[in-house]
This record gives sequence, structure tokens and C-alpha cells, in this order.
Amino acid sequence: MYNSETAGDENATSYFPLVDRIADGYFKEATTDHDLYEAFVKVLKDDGHMDGETLSSYNLALALRTAAPRIEAQYQYYHTTVEPSIDEEDMSCPVWVLFGNKQYCSPSLDEPHGDFKGHA
Repeated sequence: MYNSETAGDENATSYFPLVDRIADGYFKEATTDHDLYEAFVKVLKDDGHMDGETLSSYNLALALRTAAPRIEAQYQYYHTTVEPSIDEEDMSCPVWVLFGNKQYCSPSLDEPHGDFKGHA
């Protein structure tokens, strides 16, 4: 996660394409942090998201973990605000999205699973 967040800081248009790559399992063959880093840098270069100068800045930001506070804040917000608003007994929707104060279980957003009881 640090890789895509940090890359998004360096080049905002790279964030969602990189998240798509992660979701598609592109990096699943990486067995070590070094393998993951190498695969990520290859994608950044091959897909034209970063040139040499931007890549140097990305490496510095990655080493300094500049995205860590934002990731931790999002994690804390989810666990303190969103999780308490979810009906824990209803496990039929383990992966969902909040849209228009409705909880949806399918990517098509065709039918809401229920109303969101909290505040987002």
C-alpha cells in the first residue's frame, strides 16, 4: 500500500492505475519486499508514470514513509467511525462500498444492501 500511496503523491494520475494493478493480482508473484519494490518500479517506468527524476523523489519519499500518517489516519477512521456502524451479525457482505449513504455489495451498485447507519 505504501508503494501506490507514495507513487500517487509523486504523480497523481498513477494512483488508480496502480491500485487496479494490485487488485488484478499483478504483484502477487512477489515473495519479498525487494521483489515487490522491483516489480513496482518496473510498472512505474514501463507504464510511463515516472521518469528518472520523479523516480528518485519517489524512492526518497518511500524510504521516509511519507504516506504512513495518511494511511494510519484512514485506518483509524475506518475502525472508529465506520466499523461500529456495520451490523456485525450480517456477514453476507464482507466487501462493500459506501455510496450515497447506502451500503452496496456489488460493483454494479444495482441494489443497495442497506442504509449506512453512521456518518462518513
